[in-house]
Amino acid sequence: MVRNYVAKVLSGLFYEQITSTVPPPGSKEVEHVPLAPTIEQKLCAILETVSSPTAGRVQLLGLGPLKERLGEAWPKLECKVLSFLEQIIARRLGDEDVFFSRSSDEHIIVFARLSENEAKLVCAKILEELTRKFLGQADTREIIVQTAVGKLDGNLVFQSTTLDELLTSDVFDDISCQNVTSENSCCVADREGHALLSQLDRKFSISYIPIWDSKHEVISTYGLSCRPIRQMPISSGGYATVNKFLKGKDLVSLDYYLFEACHNTLQEFHENNFRAIFSIPLRYETVVSSERLKAYIQLCSQIPDHWQRYLTFALVDFPPGIPAAKLTAITSMLKRYCRAVVLICTDIVSRDVQFYRECGLKGMTVIVSYKENAADTYWEKLENMVASCKKNGLETAAFSVSTSDDLFLARQVGFKYISGQVLSNEIPTPGHMVRFPWKEFSAGRKPSF
Repeated sequence: MVRNYVAKVLSGLFYEQITSTVPPPGSKEVEHVPLAPTIEQKLCAILETVSSPTAGRVQLLGLGPLKERLGEAWPKLECKVLSFLEQIIARRLGDEDVFFSRSSDEHIIVFARLSENEAKLVCAKILEELTRKFLGQADTREIIVQTAVGKLDGNLVFQSTTLDELLTSDVFDDISCQNVTSENSCCVADREGHALLSQLDRKFSISYIPIWDSKHEVISTYGLSCRPIRQMPISSGGYATVNKFLKGKDLVSLDYYLFEACHNTLQEFHENNFRAIFSIPLRYETVVSSERLKAYIQLCSQIPDHWQRYLTFALVDFPPGIPAAKLTAITSMLKRYCRAVVLICTDIVSRDVQFYRECGLKGMTVIVSYKENAADTYWEKLENMVASCKKNGLETAAFSVSTSDDLFLARQVGFKYISGQVLSNEIPTPGHMVRFPWKEFSAGRKPSF
């Protein structure tokens, strides 16, 4: 039965009956295309689990507009465009989804699990990323998503929607992380890490926190952060602030979103021979259970070996009393894919730092915050903490340093890494590692980005 139905799918007959023989406005027909046996098997698996095979799951990626804008450069860039398209799709699609090409201009995706709204935005973001790569910018009015809506004369009919229309509509308001279940780690990774990136793409913009290496006097690292675009109860503030307004698995999705952004940035840096280290925040909720940890590690497995030395994970909101076995399990799995795993603390560490070293951590980061009348005592405690960390082989960082006095104190007590408004606000685009001597800071100058 399934085999017969697949035969109809491959012929473009996605419905036994349709309510109208007139295609919707803006739609186009796509004829049957022969498929490889492995793709047919995947389609079988999808059709076994759904009652209506289209249901918004079949999407057409048309490269015609990009080809037209590239003009005479298209023949030379065609192979690179298609190769990069496959790389993007490999990151954004789940193992059960189906991707195949009709030609160099038209490519079809059949989603195994996503709703129509989720599928539309995932495809729109694929086309947007591809367009930015080869044109430098992407107009959301020119990014067109085409969704299968029925058939006409035996051929599939696709209806077009622009990314601009998607972002300005309310069709994604019902996409919520609360619908995610822990069926298995692969499913969790697909839904939390890929499908639900769609709602975050229109709510947040990625930003980067420059981090200064005081030992080598170079801005070597950028911390991943984000800022709300609209429809949020806040108008400013980065990752830590945004977290206060998200709940449950929305927090998990935010971490996946930042990982995806970092992966894309690392790829751009590699292609342009730029070098910098990136620090990805990772909340306790994202890896709290073995299923969630496995799902996130599955995402990490996408990182090529030669990129791992440019990546660190910064653990956020990990409880002070976390058992050693649990923290060790998390750090041991993460450090396979990065240069270091560090812990971010909102207060001075009260626990013996040797505990954290034995659990596999490589560094401790303190968010500088104190009452004005207790500044001396606060910095004395920080100095003791830094000394203890050095004794145990842990590197230290001071974040949210906002004044020149605190900058001098942070360097004086021995923090290796320093960031905050005294250095720079969050920036939209990271850059190559850049040297910035201490004498520039002491003269009241700031680096330019």
